[in-house]
Amino acid sequence: MDLTSPQDGFQQKLYRNRTLIYFLFAIVAWIFLMGYGHQVLADDPGITKVRLIQQTDTSYLLEADVPQVLLNSIKRPVLPDRFEMTDFDFTNQSGWITLKMTLSTSGSSLSPEDEILLPWLRNGIDFTAQWLDGSTFKGLFNRSLNGILIPLGEVMPTSKTTREVFEEGFSMGGNHISFHYIHLLLILMLVLSRKDFSVFRLILWFSFGQATALIAAELGWTGIDLLFSDLLILIIAVIYSYTLAYNRSFKYEGITLFIGGLFHGISFVHEIADLSLESIQRLQALFAFNLAIDLVHFTLALLLLMIMKVVRKALPDGRKTGIVTG
Repeated sequence: MDLTSPQDGFQQKLYRNRTLIYFLFAIVAWIFLMGYGHQVLADDPGITKVRLIQQTDTSYLLEADVPQVLLNSIKRPVLPDRFEMTDFDFTNQSGWITLKMTLSTSGSSLSPEDEILLPWLRNGIDFTAQWLDGSTFKGLFNRSLNGILIPLGEVMPTSKTTREVFEEGFSMGGNHISFHYIHLLLILMLVLSRKDFSVFRLILWFSFGQATALIAAELGWTGIDLLFSDLLILIIAVIYSYTLAYNRSFKYEGITLFIGGLFHGISFVHEIADLSLESIQRLQALFAFNLAIDLVHFTLALLLLMIMKVVRKALPDGRKTGIVTG
């Protein structure tokens, strides 16, 4: 027997119809956003494609693809003093304008020290440079207050000596070691977990992982962002702090440190992937980077052990327990 009153049935039917209307409205709105609305937004992402093509030793072709409605946002490029724009042309294809500007000089050709400023009202440019030797470089440059600056040293072949590559890699390692003090925290946790010179065996596991990254880089491993590898090191340090706080053992700590060092090394290769370095130079930079990291690790561990030894001698016997012995 159905005990539902006519009024209740009417309300339920009204609720179902209202739900159906809302559902249909949501589908229509979704179709609009994914269809027409997406196409409208996709017409201009604010990024202009720009190409610099070297034609001779002293002449270059600068091209830019711009929607016709945004043509007024493109101004004359600011070139190095010895250059001038000698020709200007454009083609129109379905509302898109391809600007073609010839840049020439009676002096020296473009060098890595030169810059080109595009005073354009655009969010950025997708830049491609093609040089006489056939090499091609790409880069994404964002807009600043003055316009879009293109440092040519980032998009043209450059040659560095082994010493320069080694010094830059070593400097990057020295500067990186203080990043949020993550490496310092790791060494502190390792020293507190051992309290003697056996801590160097643990640090060697990390060093061995970084050294293995040289082989991984040679095999073409791209790695991950350096930030994420540092987060992995932070997680390892937190695990050590947990084992110290609760007097637990850390199983497979050697393998864990090895993995941390491996990812840290190949992440550095990922970090310098956009630099104009030859394959052998990337390995040289990685070796110097690893060397700087390892030197700081071992030096810091030695200093902490010496400080703990001094503190152990200075404190009364009754206060040593739990601080420097375990």
